[in-house]
Amino acid sequence: MTSSPDYRKIMKIYPSYNDEPKDTFSPLSEELYCDLYEIEMERFSDDILFYKKILPERGAFLELGCGTGRITECLPQENRTVVGIDISLRMLQKAVAKRISDCSYINMDMRLPAFSTNFDAILIPYNTLNLLSGESDILSCLKHCRSLLNKNGKIYLQLFIPDKKLKEHSGRVFQFQMFDRPEGGKLIKEILRQYHADSRTILVEERYRIRPMKKGYENQNLNHFFTIAGCSYDEWVSLFKQAGLYIVDCWGDYNFNPFHPRHSSCLLASLSS
Repeated sequence: MTSSPDYRKIMKIYPSYNDEPKDTFSPLSEELYCDLYEIEMERFSDDILFYKKILPERGAFLELGCGTGRITECLPQENRTVVGIDISLRMLQKAVAKRISDCSYINMDMRLPAFSTNFDAILIPYNTLNLLSGESDILSCLKHCRSLLNKNGKIYLQLFIPDKKLKEHSGRVFQFQMFDRPEGGKLIKEILRQYHADSRTILVEERYRIRPMKKGYENQNLNHFFTIAGCSYDEWVSLFKQAGLYIVDCWGDYNFNPFHPRHSSCLLASLSS
């Protein structure tokens, strides 16, 4: 029989919100962010199973924003080669260290992907395209990807679509997760999102509360901010059209359930020129 964790060791519980001290956070370094990213994503594989089902059995594949290679490393097989690009050298160092056969990594800006060869499939997974919050950057990425497709090649992507709650409240929407740290203790991640209708962007704050739960180790509160594209489904379709692309298939989740423009916050789609 296992006992439940004593959350009093993770965070102090106050009688009321008025008694709680104001949170203070230190800036999150890129190196530590990469380490925390791995803790958060190492067991997530729903999207990997999804892509394995829809990707062609052979050919040359490119992944944009590959990070530490979580998806890229799972795609190589007989008659397949995979290239992953990312703008973070620290992320790529972690990916390269795994030494996966038929899998290579390049430090490259996804707004301007440049290769001497074309690809049979290009992946832009896990809301990576949302990270380009400006329309010109999004179009640059999509147009370059289209130029890199072989005949009958497709782009497979996942996008975050702001839901009704986020748009109507125009306030902060909170998400909470907790993970076990390899060296012991807990990692608590909080995500706060704020939608800005004028620019159709979302300000994201990611907070990381590191709780070693060991004597002699201090708790840490860290955060960073970034802005993502908050386009609607119709706005994304318009951007695809401007880039010379159209949706071949789309779904609302990794189980291939239908996408509903008014209700779904996840858009999984395959694009063709």
